[in-house]
Amino acid sequence: KESARLGLRKDQSALVGTFARVRVVREGGPEGLMVFSPPSMPVRLCIPPLQNAPTAAVWCAFGRPHAVLWWASAAAKVAEEDKNLDMSGQLHQIRMRRPFFESDGGWVQSIVRKTQIPVVLPVTMGQGEFHAFDFFSLLDDTIMPQKLMSGPLPVQATGAAPNLSVLTFEFSVRVSDGSRWSEWSRASEPCNFALEPKICAEAPVSAVQLAELLKPLPQTICPAAAILPNAEPVSTQVDYTPDGRMRPPQWASVGRVAMQDLPEGVAPGTRDAATHQQLTQFEVSWPNLPPHAYCQPEAQHLPILEEFLETGLLPPFVPPPLAYRVNVWLVGNAPDAAPATDVPHGVQSEKAQEAVLVRQIDVPLAAFPEPAEHGQDVDLLEDSALTRLTWVLAGLLPDRVFRITVEARFQTLTSIEWWTPLLRSGKFTVERVPPPLPPQPLPICGLPTPEYQTLTERVAPGSSTVVAVRWPWSIEERPLDALRQTNYVLEFCPTTMRPSLTDPTNRPRPLATETALSRPTGPWREAKAQQLYFVHFETNQVLHELPMQAQYEPNWEPVLVASGLYSEARSTDLGNSGHVGLGIGALGSSEPTFVHLRWRYRALPAELAVIPSTLHFSTASGPVRTSVVNPAVPPMWGLECPERMSRIMAWIKWVAWSGTSKHQLAYRILAKPNSRKKRRKRGDRRRGDRTRKDGDTSDTSGASESDTNSVAGDPRAAGLAPGTAGTTGSAPWSAASEPVADASYEPVTGWLELPPSIETVMSTELEEDTSETIGETGDVAKTPESRLLCEYERKLTSHDWNHLLFRHYLDQDEFFDAKQANKGEGVNADAESMASSRTAASRLTARTGGGSKAAPQFRIRYGMLVEWRVRVCDGILWSRWSPPSLPSGLVPPLPMFTTPVVLKFSPWEPTVARIAWGACALPMGYEHLTPTIEYVVYLSSDANTARDMLQAGRGNFSLDTLHSKGIHMSEGSCGILSQYVRSHKEIEQFVDRGHLSPVKTYDPEELFTDASEKRLIAKYSQAEARWINYSDEGDDEQVTGYEIMIGGLKPDLVHRVTVLARCGTAGLRELDWRQTKLDPTHPLRWTEPQNSPAVLTPPTAPPLLVPEVLTVPDGRFGRFRHTAHALLKCALFKKRHPDDFDKDHTVVLDICPAGGLDLDFREVAVGNSTYCGPNSEGPCRLIHNLPYLHAQVRARNTTMNYVSSASPSFFTVPPLVLEAPRGPQAELIVADDGCLFVQLTWQVRFLPKQEFSIAQVSVKRHSVEAPPLDLPAFEVTPSTVLEEIPANAVVAGGEAFTAALAEAEGGDHFAEAQQQRPGPFFCRRCFRTMNPQAPSLDELGPHGHARLHDVRDALELGTMHFDEVPEYLGFYDSLRLLRAPHYAELQAKRQAEEQRERLDVLKVPAPCACHDLVMRKQLPVDGERIHHGDTYRFRIRVKDRLNWSLWTEFSLPLHVVVPPPRPSLPQRDLHNPLPPPVVEVKLLHPVEAAVAETSLADIVNSSVRTESVQLQLAWACFDSRLKEVEYRVLLWTLSPDQRRRMPARRSINDGGIGRNALPPLIGTQTIGIGHEKHAVQLDNTGVPIRLGAQEHTLQAGQPLASVAPRAQAQPTATESKEFAVQHGSDAPQIIAHVRPYEKQRANTLKYTPKAAVTATGGDESMTKVLSVEANLLALPAEHGYVFGVEAKHYRGACGNVGDWSAPLFSKLVQFVHASRHLNVEIDARFGTLMFKGQTSTKANPTHEHVTLEAQAVSFADEHRDLPKAMALTPGGDPWPANNQSGKYLVRAAGRSVYSERLELDGDRMDTSHLPEQRPHNDDLREATPRGAHPRKILPIP
Repeated sequence: KESARLGLRKDQSALVGTFARVRVVREGGPEGLMVFSPPSMPVRLCIPPLQNAPTAAVWCAFGRPHAVLWWASAAAKVAEEDKNLDMSGQLHQIRMRRPFFESDGGWVQSIVRKTQIPVVLPVTMGQGEFHAFDFFSLLDDTIMPQKLMSGPLPVQATGAAPNLSVLTFEFSVRVSDGSRWSEWSRASEPCNFALEPKICAEAPVSAVQLAELLKPLPQTICPAAAILPNAEPVSTQVDYTPDGRMRPPQWASVGRVAMQDLPEGVAPGTRDAATHQQLTQFEVSWPNLPPHAYCQPEAQHLPILEEFLETGLLPPFVPPPLAYRVNVWLVGNAPDAAPATDVPHGVQSEKAQEAVLVRQIDVPLAAFPEPAEHGQDVDLLEDSALTRLTWVLAGLLPDRVFRITVEARFQTLTSIEWWTPLLRSGKFTVERVPPPLPPQPLPICGLPTPEYQTLTERVAPGSSTVVAVRWPWSIEERPLDALRQTNYVLEFCPTTMRPSLTDPTNRPRPLATETALSRPTGPWREAKAQQLYFVHFETNQVLHELPMQAQYEPNWEPVLVASGLYSEARSTDLGNSGHVGLGIGALGSSEPTFVHLRWRYRALPAELAVIPSTLHFSTASGPVRTSVVNPAVPPMWGLECPERMSRIMAWIKWVAWSGTSKHQLAYRILAKPNSRKKRRKRGDRRRGDRTRKDGDTSDTSGASESDTNSVAGDPRAAGLAPGTAGTTGSAPWSAASEPVADASYEPVTGWLELPPSIETVMSTELEEDTSETIGETGDVAKTPESRLLCEYERKLTSHDWNHLLFRHYLDQDEFFDAKQANKGEGVNADAESMASSRTAASRLTARTGGGSKAAPQFRIRYGMLVEWRVRVCDGILWSRWSPPSLPSGLVPPLPMFTTPVVLKFSPWEPTVARIAWGACALPMGYEHLTPTIEYVVYLSSDANTARDMLQAGRGNFSLDTLHSKGIHMSEGSCGILSQYVRSHKEIEQFVDRGHLSPVKTYDPEELFTDASEKRLIAKYSQAEARWINYSDEGDDEQVTGYEIMIGGLKPDLVHRVTVLARCGTAGLRELDWRQTKLDPTHPLRWTEPQNSPAVLTPPTAPPLLVPEVLTVPDGRFGRFRHTAHALLKCALFKKRHPDDFDKDHTVVLDICPAGGLDLDFREVAVGNSTYCGPNSEGPCRLIHNLPYLHAQVRARNTTMNYVSSASPSFFTVPPLVLEAPRGPQAELIVADDGCLFVQLTWQVRFLPKQEFSIAQVSVKRHSVEAPPLDLPAFEVTPSTVLEEIPANAVVAGGEAFTAALAEAEGGDHFAEAQQQRPGPFFCRRCFRTMNPQAPSLDELGPHGHARLHDVRDALELGTMHFDEVPEYLGFYDSLRLLRAPHYAELQAKRQAEEQRERLDVLKVPAPCACHDLVMRKQLPVDGERIHHGDTYRFRIRVKDRLNWSLWTEFSLPLHVVVPPPRPSLPQRDLHNPLPPPVVEVKLLHPVEAAVAETSLADIVNSSVRTESVQLQLAWACFDSRLKEVEYRVLLWTLSPDQRRRMPARRSINDGGIGRNALPPLIGTQTIGIGHEKHAVQLDNTGVPIRLGAQEHTLQAGQPLASVAPRAQAQPTATESKEFAVQHGSDAPQIIAHVRPYEKQRANTLKYTPKAAVTATGGDESMTKVLSVEANLLALPAEHGYVFGVEAKHYRGACGNVGDWSAPLFSKLVQFVHASRHLNVEIDARFGTLMFKGQTSTKANPTHEHVTLEAQAVSFADEHRDLPKAMALTPGGDPWPANNQSGKYLVRAAGRSVYSERLELDGDRMDTSHLPEQRPHNDDLREATPRGAHPRKILPIP
């Protein structure tokens, strides 16, 4: 009421607040009156807050972003209505904060500002509202700077991560009237001030100008994407993301930098720099769009902002300028580049495929098109010309693919630290700029020596180092100009690294990885002197100027040779040093041994600045060696004889640097001149010429010194091994000894170089001296190469040695040239000179004075000496030559005979001569080569001399004539020829007669000429020498030599034996020892012939018969059979008189080992030969205790010493059966077809090369006094042999054999005998020690591995212990008359004798090499020799081609019987025992039984009611050794008396069932008759068991046999085809036979599933079950059936002679008969009416009539017994329908039409699917008319 009274407006009060006026009231006073002052102006009591939150927008002014805030002004609205309201004093204050920034400090308040004139802004359609606004800068835009990531590459393409919350603000405002403030308004919506440049929708850019600007230029290699010039605005050709971000367009292009025109005459380096800079410099350009194209006001606030702009209080919109950043991205490799960016192991492939930011460039601020001035239209900017922004990219990685992105941000927006992707370019490829190749050192060591010296002679003065590299730059001028004008210069820097990868002196590889710090860093310097040569490495030409032929000939190579590689500046004046040559000078020590090389680009700094950095320097080369360590010790030459080799081999040893790559040897020949002074003058002149021409002071100085002082002895050669050639100070040489070098020897050739070699050089590293390896700074320095030495040894190959010995030499130097040597291959051997053609020709011309006459050639001769020198190479440079060695000989020494050759001849052996001589010796110093001496013996025979001079075979032979010639024969008319000397008696006779004349001197050489026949006898080595009794002129002495016997001397000829000797060499061109013609000029000649005395042989002797070897008959010579023996037949053995003593026969036997020579025959002792005549074979001799097991014999006449030819080789012992003490292994074998065999297995030991022939088996029945039966011998074929086993197979037994060996070696007696016997086990056949080398287990078969399981048994059978060898007693043997001594006894005696004679001559015989064969033979059990059921023992013997072995002992008894099959017993389980197997009886269903149908009337009217049952008998197959088993089924029909007499046990006392015995009672099985329609089986309680629910452990398949019943109701219906034979009242009847493989029973055996064995669910294997069906009559009560099954083998001997097995019984089957009566039930149905009726008769009715009434029943009664309502015709086969018998649903055969249309319960009454047959078990009805269809009884479910 008061507000109404006062006239207040609530709406205005709510907007602007409540106003009041104030006045002052004076109360009281003197007057006591109230005084009122005038009311004041209206005073606002409160200011209400703003109703709506303010609105914020971004506005760019003055190039910076600002905030524009506006809000609804309530005061302005009220003031519009009330003009008296004064609003001029309105104030406002703004505050702001960052709501999403975590580091924000909260609200920041601005200063109080006066509110400007409000502006009417449209709020709703057609209505406006006053709004106040304010334009201000951001109060707080400070941020916490983000940490930028640093690394070798830029990792942040857009700077810091974008964070919009930094510049996202919300604002709040409060207003005031000058005295009071309102509350703060609600915060505005967040406003983002983080402006990011992007092309705006209405960008003021002309599409035509932009399209023209994006066109590619000529130098562009990656153009920008073209746009459509007529598509306006430009933003329509740019893609945006759904959130409004711009996808950078491809408007950036990349091109090459344009090449500037160069003036004429600029330096080549300047032009190259301008060319090179285009390879790696690129220019990226993009359009320079105005800032208005990237920033404009927000479109939604633009109308409001334009209203504010019209007030003049809001400055014009000026966007901030842009700052650009160029990012260079590495995308990948060029398409043709190597995969340098392969993904390392462990790096994700996604990361490897991403582009890498490699460079980031912030472009300086550039000029932009001028923005619109105040009041100027922004559209005018479209008419301004667009420009490009460019930036040059230098130094990009070559051979890579890059792309460019342009990022930008606004310059004045300093709070933003990130960049926004703006533009991008396509991919472009930077071409590769390969740096210059590193300097390539050239292997100038491959040049000949003259050309090599040409390259290395122009070195810097005082320099000892040199490097030669390939010159890769062009040469168009002279070499000097090319060196001056080329852009690149060669530089070097010292290093401690060593170059060669195969250098053993190099230090081990450092563990640290190779980095830039480990590469050569300098200091780099230029060489002091550089020379340019032109080399043709194919023809080995070296020129100083480029030849003309280089323009058309290949293989010319410029070579830069640099020297003077000083690592420090030299203070010594080089002007006084002069040129001293390579490797000499005081300043050589300051030069480094190893350097790195590189090419450096020479140009001005301005040119270097633009040239790619890869061209400034080449890659540094690897370490390069500047000099090679010189060999300081002269080489050594020597001859040696390696162990186990009887040949001389030559070697050269020298000491040199251990890192040598190649070695080269040079030699020259020395000889004694004919005229010493003349040769010395020529030698001095030659040396002077050589010195002046070669120019190598070091080489020539060494050569001159060797000419005069090398032969005087050099202490440097003190390291020569004893016996090497060239040893001085030795004893005087004989005529065949090595000449000693003295001062008289002079060179006859120059230095001849051998080809460089490394393959045939062996090195031995010497201990290095590390005493001076400490550097000046105290660090351990690397050992200098001069202290890293090796001793090298080169085995001179046969090819090289032959070349030195047999080539032709010239008096000149020869330098090796590989090209000339290759061209000379295959030509004449004399033309194999290694001299360079140019050098050799020049030197030859100089020596001959320019004439055409060539110097004489010569070959090396025995007596010439050789000097050697060597130099080494690292593969690039050669060292200097070493000092020459001491002179030595190339030819091996000649042996010297120590004794003459002695010949012994006997007229009793006219075809045999024995010679002997002592072993040769070598000169002093060559004793170590004695094993290389070899001898050749040949026989010279001459018939002419024997006939003419010696009168051989002539009748006018006269001794006086021979004596007159000075010849004496030892045997008168024949024998050894010697000098005739008159005896004293003859002298006296000639003196008396006066005819004493001097005796002529006998010359043995006159007896033989060149036409004499020569026959080579043998060749011997020094190792074959042995101690012999050398007898010469009656003096016997023991010497080491040779004693041989020569046979086959032809009769009536004069013979002489010649012996030659020489030292054998390896691979040299020696004279063929088979050639008897000698060459005295050959370097490797034989010694002078050493001849024996001549001998004249007597006339020819008659031939003798060859002895024939026979088989020793059985039962004869028993006491000799255990020794090595043979029975020989020959007619010459016949006695002249029967009473002659057989030991005095003139024909004896000689024996030798098989394949031996005539010299190996030895006479068989008289005590070992016995005369006999077995089996009328004629005169024979049995020889025993023979020394050889494999031998040959011949007959010899002791009177005339005539011999026969050797017999064929034979074995003196038969094969040995190892099982002789126990007999062969016998076992019974049952074949698959039922045949029986006795299999015998035995092992036989054979000697090497001994072959088997036949074998014989003897059988003996195992009974008292049973005689053995020897079966016919059979041939042993390869199929009889199972396996071949080495005799020493037990050695591979491992620990078992080791234990047996240790047991055998135990005791002191073996230690004493071990010197004579190398092992404790000896073979029982060859009586040699067992071979200790174990065979491989892979070579052994099953029998061999079985032998390893019982090593002791194998050793017992095949070997004998050394203790088992009895001592030979000889005459003291008490059994000597009963047995001959064993071969082992004689061998032990022989070894003992040899041991006593000489211990050093005893040779250990070779180990046993026998082999064992495992044989097998099967003997059939045929019933004649071997009967089934008997027991036998067997023995065996074998025969080789000659003799039988002894019979073995009889084997263990073998019972030849095969047990019959037996039932398969289940696995025994004590916890869950299973019943034993039985024959299971199963009652079959009548349908299965297929019983003949009988009418109901016949059954009712029959007086005798009989019923048959169908039984199935099932049993498991019996276990047998054959697959084919025959079964028979037995049937016992038992009476009550027999049931009482049945035994209770399964077994019967007599061990079998017998023919008249009752079966045991093992259980009872009851079958009920009359209980139901058919017979049923009853359980123990008498309850019928439903068919199919019977428990059976066996499940059978189809029956194998069907047995007819014994009796039935109608006997005529069925006839039994089985023969029921019964042998007694208690005997069974055989009712069936089950045989395998019958046609009617094929495919009837089936497997049953696994049956449970234990309670835990164990399973047995699958069992085969057999079954038989039997149709039997039901017996009366107390009677029963018992079935049995017997089995036997079906085929072969097992089936013919085998027995039936014990039967397998079934349970007793008994019958129980129930009382019978007729029960009839009828159910009828018509439509829906159901009729039922039932009637029955008395028990056992006889002619009884019953009445049947069927009454209608209700539907409920009809379905009372059914589980559910049943249709009239249920589908399918519902049998059985229910579990109650006797209830059927009967349907008439002829149904009505009405009933056919009925549908009960929705089931169709369709009977088409039912079979056209009677239902289950439905009998024929008498009421059914004949011919009508029987009623179908459908069972109720």
